[in-house]
Amino acid sequence: MKRTLVPLIVLAATPVASFQPASSEKLLPELIGRPLTINVSGAIPAVLLDAGYPLRALKGVPLLARTAGLVAHLLEEQQRAIGFVMSHAAAQAINYDGEAPPDFKPSKDG
Repeated sequence: MKRTLVPLIVLAATPVASFQPASSEKLLPELIGRPLTINVSGAIPAVLLDAGYPLRALKGVPLLARTAGLVAHLLEEQQRAIGFVMSHAAAQAINYDGEAPPDFKPSKDG
């Protein structure tokens, strides 16, 4: 188990009724030695763990959510292909002002 996963498991195994956010906000940074922000990819597995979902299966939960989002984006592109149009417009609106890499050769479009 990863070092940072243990505090999350301890927090996630706490029954919802006894969960006190103020205490966990202080406890987690002390346990892992840095601030920790839990987003939806951590909150959903925590709730599922509390509901009895198998610990070893929790890694797949955020992956499923991201896969559903990717499928939705692909469907949207099939129905209304605007990704390349938006990308081209963004590229035209921004002028790069950083240093070019050593072997950089600009395209004929500039």
